[in-house]
Amino acid sequence: MELGKIQCQADVRYDSSQVKASEALDAYYAALRVCAEVAENIEL
Repeated sequence: MELGKIQCQADVRYDSSQVKASEALDAYYAALRVCAEVAENIEL
């Protein structure tokens, strides 16, 4: 599930040494996919 890749503890945002670069990149791409899905379903 994409949300599981995006969610993190607040302290991770302030201490990037706790996260591997590959995990951060996976979370970034997951966030983009979630945003794309939401954008496709917005009715204007």
